[in-house]
Amino acid sequence: MIHILSENWQTFLTGFENTILCSVIALFFSLIIGSIFAILQTVPSKLVRTIANIYIEIFRNIPLLVITMVFYVVVPQFFIKLSGFTA
Repeated sequence: MIHILSENWQTFLTGFENTILCSVIALFFSLIIGSIFAILQTVPSKLVRTIANIYIEIFRNIPLLVITMVFYVVVPQFFIKLSGFTA
């Protein structure tokens, strides 16, 4: 096992860097979007609150892997062509 790591340490390091970068980007955007929808839940308009609640419940109840696969497989079919990392 140790020889695999010593032979491929650059590949593992690249994967680690990509994971950290993806996590930081996701954290940044999730904080912004989450804050916006949290504020929308406090608006007096019942329609706006309902839309915010529907959005929140959809993303809260769908597993992250399903959302990731939708962005990787479905979105490029209909909209923007994305690389594997961007998806």
